[in-house]
Amino acid sequence: MNKLSRLLISCCISGSLLCTVAKAATASGHDACAAAEETGVTATILDCLGTENSKADKRLNAVYKSTMARLDASGKERLRNEERQWIKVRDAKCNAAGKEFDGGSLQQVEQSSCFVDATKERVHAIEGFH
Repeated sequence: MNKLSRLLISCCISGSLLCTVAKAATASGHDACAAAEETGVTATILDCLGTENSKADKRLNAVYKSTMARLDASGKERLRNEERQWIKVRDAKCNAAGKEFDGGSLQQVEQSSCFVDATKERVHAIEGFH
């Protein structure tokens, strides 16, 4: 469960004081969507996560392309196979994210957040690929 989900659940359960404290804690991080999370408006949060996912995906594609350009044939094959496997694992993991909120708006937030986080992590993994 990500920080946003914990924040929203805390707000629903505990009332405004805890919500204010949780929002402040979330906003103090380096989360690109902290301002959207502070609004508590699901559509705003999903818009931000969509933007972040697009940025991360563009970065992933650029890093993948530049890494492939510097690899020999064997390395290219290893990276291509690893990437295909990663996509399968990422999709399974992120599509399952937020199942505890099945059908609710928090499920969408959890899934979108998972895709953003996984893509950013993959960028770092490819940057270190040898």
